[in-house]
Amino acid sequence: MDMSADPPRVLDLPAAGEVERILIMRWSAMGDVALASAAMQDVREAFPDATIHLNTLPPWDALFAEDPRFEKILAVDVR
Repeated sequence: MDMSADPPRVLDLPAAGEVERILIMRWSAMGDVALASAAMQDVREAFPDATIHLNTLPPWDALFAEDPRFEKILAVDVR
């Protein structure tokens, strides 16, 4: 019985130049949005030339108002 673990799967992202625009949507509580910021940084590093917009709830748009990772912050009040 082989007990060795499978090697980690590596996601094959498109070449950075193939992705021009990205929309990140995060409608949740402030803590969730703050934690998701690490993943947002990963997206920025994976696609350094892409235009990235963030769609979030109005209270949290101020957290990212001066964030250079995002071209535009879209605050939509869905509540």
